[in-house]
Amino acid sequence: IHQKGEHCDCPWLPHRSPGLILWFQVDLTVVGRRWFGRAAESPEKAKRLKSRRFTFGCDLARATVHVQAMLRYAPKNHSRQTTSNSNRTNPHVIPGKISVAVPAAKAEVSALLTAPNEPVALFVFGHGAGAGMTHGFMEQVSKRLAARGIGTFRYQFPYMEAGRRRPDRTAVLEGTVRAAVERAGELADGLPLFAGGKSMGGRMSSLAASQTELPDVRGLVFFGFPLHAPGRPSIDRADHLADVTVPKLFLQGTRDRLAELPLIEQVTSGLQQATLSVIDGADHSFHMLKRSGRTEEEVLDELCTTAADWMIHFND
Repeated sequence: IHQKGEHCDCPWLPHRSPGLILWFQVDLTVVGRRWFGRAAESPEKAKRLKSRRFTFGCDLARATVHVQAMLRYAPKNHSRQTTSNSNRTNPHVIPGKISVAVPAAKAEVSALLTAPNEPVALFVFGHGAGAGMTHGFMEQVSKRLAARGIGTFRYQFPYMEAGRRRPDRTAVLEGTVRAAVERAGELADGLPLFAGGKSMGGRMSSLAASQTELPDVRGLVFFGFPLHAPGRPSIDRADHLADVTVPKLFLQGTRDRLAELPLIEQVTSGLQQATLSVIDGADHSFHMLKRSGRTEEEVLDELCTTAADWMIHFND
């Protein structure tokens, strides 16, 4: 049990917060066989597992629970980055739970605000249908955008907040986008707002914007617009885009089975203020084939550079 009257400065917590911190640590060399199958059977693999540990942080002061798996090889003499580093290269998540009231769902959802030291815009970032706001893609994009001066406001949709697999009705999803944009605007401190998201999160943002303009939103960014179901080519899902009055950026992969390239090119060419950026060889999740010669980290860098430059352009 670790009691501190000041801000907790533990390097494994997702944020710094006051209160009572309970730490439980499990050495995976003990349970390696059970959790990782044959991973602990050889001495070399057992040695690797020794440096992996699950850290459970329970912040009773805020009544929130954080679970973080430290799947990395920690050096013996671990040193934290100094505070002299700019947060453009060391972005941080604003401490504390952020709640977003969603009248359409008669519920609240949680959100995360990631901010660089000198932000130039704030991106309201909706997740895809199958994974929430803490999915690796969401985390990596938020980190990279922050390194380029763009803050992100990630939020959960109600079904994901409740642990359900099936997405909510469209009206609820659209209402969540609108509620998230309004909440982000309260925290933006005058920063220009952009909205969008990964797959479903982006499409719900455009559906909401097609009904009524999203407050103070200058543009929409789509990380893989889901134009149609896999194997069922169609452009019906794009009908509403003509009613979206703000600029739009489409980031699409050539292997995206939810948006065949000729169809997404047809859609974007017929829209006003629409930009299409194509990632050669990427699928809907922006994964790459090994034979492409490109790493997924390189692709994420390209995506986020394109998105950040586009948002900065529309700030001018």
